[in-house]
Amino acid sequence: MKTGTLLLMVVLLILACSVFSSDTRVTSRKPKCREDERSALLEFKRAFFRKSMCASYDGQLESWRVAEGEAGDCCAWDGVECNEETGRVVSLDLENSCLHGPIGSNASLFRLVRLQRLNLAANDFKLSQIPSAIGNLRELTRLVLFDSSFRGQIPQEVLNLTNLSFLDLSYNALELKSPSIENLVQSLTKMEGLNLSQVLMSGPLPEVLADLSNLTSLVLANCSLQGELPMATFELPRLKTLDVSVNKNLSVRMPEFHWRSPLKSLLLAWTRCSSQLPGSLGNLNSLIELNIASCELSGVIPSSVGELAQLYTLDLSGNQLTGEIPPSLGKLVGLTYLDLSSNQLSGEIPSSLMNLTEVTLFDLSYNRLTGQIPSQISGLTSVLMLDLSYNRLEGLMPRTISELKNLNKFTVVSNNLNGTAQFDMLMKHQSLQALYLSFNNFSLVTQDLNVSLSKIVVLGLASCSLTEFPKFLTKLDTLEWIDLSYNGISGQVPQWLLNVSTENLAHLNLSKNSLTGFPSYPVKFKWANLQTLDLRYNGMEGPLPLPPRAILFYLASNNKLTGQIPQAMCQLSSIQILDLANNELLGVLPSCLSNLSSTLLTLSLHGNRFHGRIPRLQRGVRIEND
Repeated sequence: MKTGTLLLMVVLLILACSVFSSDTRVTSRKPKCREDERSALLEFKRAFFRKSMCASYDGQLESWRVAEGEAGDCCAWDGVECNEETGRVVSLDLENSCLHGPIGSNASLFRLVRLQRLNLAANDFKLSQIPSAIGNLRELTRLVLFDSSFRGQIPQEVLNLTNLSFLDLSYNALELKSPSIENLVQSLTKMEGLNLSQVLMSGPLPEVLADLSNLTSLVLANCSLQGELPMATFELPRLKTLDVSVNKNLSVRMPEFHWRSPLKSLLLAWTRCSSQLPGSLGNLNSLIELNIASCELSGVIPSSVGELAQLYTLDLSGNQLTGEIPPSLGKLVGLTYLDLSSNQLSGEIPSSLMNLTEVTLFDLSYNRLTGQIPSQISGLTSVLMLDLSYNRLEGLMPRTISELKNLNKFTVVSNNLNGTAQFDMLMKHQSLQALYLSFNNFSLVTQDLNVSLSKIVVLGLASCSLTEFPKFLTKLDTLEWIDLSYNGISGQVPQWLLNVSTENLAHLNLSKNSLTGFPSYPVKFKWANLQTLDLRYNGMEGPLPLPPRAILFYLASNNKLTGQIPQAMCQLSSIQILDLANNELLGVLPSCLSNLSSTLLTLSLHGNRFHGRIPRLQRGVRIEND
């Protein structure tokens, strides 16, 4: 081939490639948004965006602007998505975008008729109704309006959105009566996810609910549902989440479950199951969340629950379950939440439960459990809250509890634990904030502690055989609640106690001891935020101490207090219960006690030596007097 011919072919090839490349750039360039839709978006922003009314804002709508002399491409704005071929706005995500104000059908938003996905969740539309113009957006496949302050009846026009596959109208003040849930199900047959939590409904759930064969998530929590949940709901072939919790008048009968069920979350709490747990529960091998709390369940916990290998939440609390806790639950090694409280479970705590190394909440309270606390309890290495209260447990407090380094709350109230309990072993938990040891049979050893207790907020030491105030209280600067009642503490309240946690203490219970009074009078309480002061059933003498002005409940009955009620008692601006009964108080009641009427609920004065008239109090105040 001649050199000239070859050169010509190369030039032609380069030109062809250049043209092809140019054509490719033209066809791949994304079109800008349409001017009418850009105008609609800007109009919507001007009408509803209120940045000043948001405590926190991520700046999403700040990108919605057009510089002077520019057309602006709304397809590049945050939260906006356009069709790559037509430039039409097809998706709008404005969740938590500082939108405020009532919205009507004339809102410019409804001019975006090609919208397929719309999210207006977590805004404030000022209790306006969902505009009927929502029915104009017939191409919507996803509509999310949760927690946006809508109210009233869901409009009939929602039934026009026959392409919807996901609808979330939860956590508003909405009703679904006309149209009804049956109308909704019959119209929106492509539904895959439906969340109507807190939407008020009337009548029972329709049987046609089972016709939504594409449904993967059904959430109807707290909807005032009645009647019976259709049994076929459990058999929806793709259903992964079923939540009908907090519908107290909804009857639920659980079927025999099969291996093929894709259920991952089964939430039936606060419904009326009124039956026993089926042994076939163990067949739900995809289940990760099981909450059947407060459902009137009876019978035993089937051992097959231990076969739910994927389970991380198990809540069967608040029922009438009997029998022993199945040791098979120890196989649920991924469990992070275990609540079997408030049942009638008996027997010992299975030691096999102590290898649940991922569990953060472990609650067996309010049952009839016996035996000892397993020494293997140190195996609960991730536990934050451990509640064994109100059982019949006995024996010593195992020292292995001290190995639970992450423990935040520990309570063994009202058991039969005996022997001595070394307080220092419990105080090794640097994260501990709440400790309840009250009403057992052990003696608490409370020698001076060298560890830091600065994080303790709540401390219950009632009936712990204490004979003096524990000195370690001086180290509790964050203490808000303390109960030292039903002990054998005698003598005067020490001066140092009045300096404990002066900025934070809100509740102090010293009742049912043998206290004789305070070291000096008038008593100067430094607890500016104290709300409850309980001094009942002691042998306190001297004048009536004046509590802090913020007090709500002042209980000083059944002592030997003398003298008159001071006029300054009338300055208790928030007092709700004032109990001074069965003392040796005398004189005329201050007339200014009538000033307390706006807050006072109960005034108890009997068993004293008052004379004269009772000050006029607001109707409804309960007055207890001889």
